[in-house]
Amino acid sequence: MVGRPPQHVDRRWNETSNPRLESGAWSAEEDNFLLREVGAAKAAGKTLCWSVAGRVIARSGSGVAHRWNRVLNPALRRDEWTSEETEILQEEVKKAFETGKSVSHAALSKQLNRPYRHVQYRVHKATLQYAQQRASGGGLAARNVSESETIEGKGRATG
Repeated sequence: MVGRPPQHVDRRWNETSNPRLESGAWSAEEDNFLLREVGAAKAAGKTLCWSVAGRVIARSGSGVAHRWNRVLNPALRRDEWTSEETEILQEEVKKAFETGKSVSHAALSKQLNRPYRHVQYRVHKATLQYAQQRASGGGLAARNVSESETIEGKGRATG
């Protein structure tokens, strides 16, 4: 990588090119390690350095942070969606339709404190529903997606 700053080369190696990095599905051991390390760091009043954790379990630092922030973090809400949350999601879908832009799943996931994949699934369902209703001359009906229609109900992996 001639002509690249050293920090770019280092990041490329540590995030993608290093052959020791694992890719694909996370194992239960990796998840348990991450939960244990984050818990220990919080108990000690420190923050976990994602790149260090990544070196221990052979994952990229951004991959480790992604796994924690979008899947494993126990602060993420996994209970029934409230009508307020559903309204926020539907407004985002409506706004996206009107502006021709897409809904930011990551921003909405953070705003609602919900797992990324749950938000992604609900946005997809709401978008299909809105498109069908718009085609028939209606808007987005305020309908709560039932628990059987959530990503867990479909039997899909959440990580």
